[in-house]
Amino acid sequence: MMTPQPKITDHATDRVAWREAGRGEPIVFLHGLGGSRPAWNPQLRALGRHYHCIAWDMPGYGASAPLEPLTYQGIAERLVELLDHLDISTATLVGLSFGG
Repeated sequence: MMTPQPKITDHATDRVAWREAGRGEPIVFLHGLGGSRPAWNPQLRALGRHYHCIAWDMPGYGASAPLEPLTYQGIAERLVELLDHLDISTATLVGLSFGG
């Protein structure tokens, strides 16, 4: 019997937006330049059957607030802020292009 597809839900704080699906060990998806959280919908549908999948909008993309200046350190800090908000201490990161 196949596990049903998980429900995909969107969330946001005043600084970051993300999409979640499933439960279990967390996997965080980091999109590339010009992308946003919907780019990871196929992965959220497939892997959300077994994992807690989170796809964020990088600062300044999608519904996430911009970050000035946009630096790698600032992006990393914003990601840690999201993980802290979700009470996630460790996660597998999956990145594409700039998100990698």
